[in-house]
Amino acid sequence: MQYLVTGGTGYIGTEIIHHLLSKGDGVICLTRKELKSDMPNLTYVTGDISNLDSLSKICSEYSPDGIFHTAGVAGIFKSPSVTNQFHKANECGTFNVLSSALESSVKKVVFSSSSAIYGDSSESLKTENIVCHPKSYYGVSKLISEIYVNSFRELYGLSTLTL
Repeated sequence: MQYLVTGGTGYIGTEIIHHLLSKGDGVICLTRKELKSDMPNLTYVTGDISNLDSLSKICSEYSPDGIFHTAGVAGIFKSPSVTNQFHKANECGTFNVLSSALESSVKKVVFSSSSAIYGDSSESLKTENIVCHPKSYYGVSKLISEIYVNSFRELYGLSTLTL
């Protein structure tokens, strides 16, 4: 199997890549940094999830069986300029990943969300039944991304999983 991992140089993406490689799977790591790999089953591809054309080309060229989408902008900031970065990377980026997956007949997309979507919930164990009430734009952007993921599953039959 071959997988595309967005955000593969971050903590979660790196852990996913190590796991996939240990199973003998092929990995394409989409990163904004130009990197070289000395591992036979790992290919770094320079790109940005906010660029739909580039992402579609990568999916078409490499034909991944699945996508682990961990890329995005994280943190809690109040500046409008940073808010725009959240929108571009998290919301538009997730939409682009889902669109490219659908267009390229990718079998499954796994999306890495955040507990920030729940805000100040006192529940120690977060489940889908808890009311989402994000307190930061980061949380809002991840919640909107989850809505996109669910919509692509329900409207187009794309197999998805949200972590």
